[in-house]
Amino acid sequence: MTLSQRQLQSAFEDGLATWPGVSLSFDTFAACVGKLGVTEDDLAARGPDLLLAIACGAGDAAAIRHFESAFLSGVDGRVARFEFSADKLDELRQRLRTKLLVGTSAGIRNYRGRAPLGAWLHVTAIRLAIDIAGTPAADPGIDLLDLASPDQTPEVEATRNLYKEQFKTALEESFRALAPREKTILRLHIVDGLNIDGIGAIYGVHRATAARWLVTIRARILAWLKTEFAVRWNASSSELRSLAWLLRDHIQITAKRVLGSEP
Repeated sequence: MTLSQRQLQSAFEDGLATWPGVSLSFDTFAACVGKLGVTEDDLAARGPDLLLAIACGAGDAAAIRHFESAFLSGVDGRVARFEFSADKLDELRQRLRTKLLVGTSAGIRNYRGRAPLGAWLHVTAIRLAIDIAGTPAADPGIDLLDLASPDQTPEVEATRNLYKEQFKTALEESFRALAPREKTILRLHIVDGLNIDGIGAIYGVHRATAARWLVTIRARILAWLKTEFAVRWNASSSELRSLAWLLRDHIQITAKRVLGSEP
């Protein structure tokens, strides 16, 4: 849905009123909102957050001061569970500033208003904290497609050659069909390499709950793939299992391409 001039103007004015001194033109704000694909509901709910993020991405000094004061100043509390030393906290704050505010690839430019800016920052801070703490990234038994062992036969090779492109297409569709939270959880697991402890820390739930989420997501993807292959290409479940094993690298690559493009 195309956002109206009135909706954009209202969000823009709310943002300027919320963050005094920020210098950002309406045309720049409107262009960035359009490029980011911000929805009508998100614009109405989080217009000031979007304006601040866009202005920070443009390097506006007042916006950066507001962001530091309103959001970055509370980062210590967001990672309190890690019990970092003062040096580790300093490292976290510096890396967070660099990641979000520095250069043409500043991470804050990817903020789309899907969640409050403070919550978005919380996720980013937790990811960096886990990285600094050295939390292991792998969890046995929670692989995306944990299927049968490979059977290296001429029939399996023929299956791969016959269905490779169809498998990749169906896999992309299965990722895109996930609910927003499922996409986020899968992105944290595959793209960011977080284990169930890291995902649990972000959502404030026990690791067993995070593990159940991943198992449910995996089952949903498998159900989609089985349906697509049965309906479209009349492939059997055994052929699908062989494909999933032989094309396991494509699973990782596809997940990173599809899920990694949705901050």
